[in-house]
Amino acid sequence: DEMPYLSAGDEVSAKYKGAFCEAIITKVHQSVKCKLTLKDGQKSCIAYDKDVKGTLKVYLINNYLVYN
Repeated sequence: DEMPYLSAGDEVSAKYKGAFCEAIITKVHQSVKCKLTLKDGQKSCIAYDKDVKGTLKVYLINNYLVYN
């Protein structure tokens, strides 16, 4: 499975000063925020991917990317 983010070297069409231009991504700073719901189902918190142990799995629910 591919992760849902762009990588350095990807070709994109970017809007710049009102016009769309072809561009190549040169640098990426990845930051993934995860909303965690605790086992009691009452509380939730936000954590960044670097703070989560294990592998994040991605799937789509109602047109939203969900990390599991």
